[in-house]
Amino acid sequence: MDGEGTPLELVCMKTGKNDYILIGVILLAALLIYGGYRLANMGSGGTLLITVNGKEYSRLSLAEEGVFLIREGEAIRKLSSAEVPADINDKKYNILTIKGGSASVVDAGCPDLLCVHQKDISLKGEQIVCLPNKVVVSVVDGEESPVDTVTN
Repeated sequence: MDGEGTPLELVCMKTGKNDYILIGVILLAALLIYGGYRLANMGSGGTLLITVNGKEYSRLSLAEEGVFLIREGEAIRKLSSAEVPADINDKKYNILTIKGGSASVVDAGCPDLLCVHQKDISLKGEQIVCLPNKVVVSVVDGEESPVDTVTN
């Protein structure tokens, strides 16, 4: 034959050293592109808007790392750890953590804890919502999300 074979013979051809090098180069390029994208979007320095019961409660910078207590009728309080302070005797609280340019709710007094299980937010338009406590944490300034905020 003149170098052509049946489809089965072409599939069963042995993989050479150059094929492995090509696969390695493609994987390395993909990892570098992904890493660069993640690095560029990390710590975008946005601003969080926290609302409680539909009213503006506080604004925090995503660059300001710390643990914060959110309670209606009380000013935002910076905590030394994510533990619930001893003076909290009701279930109307949320504990927000800002670290590495992203924010997350790490504890709450609500019964379902759905807000605790939401992903970290760092891009404009992303939100964490706690319906029982009527708390909404939104990124209002900073890096635009590559995903449409309506479907985000």
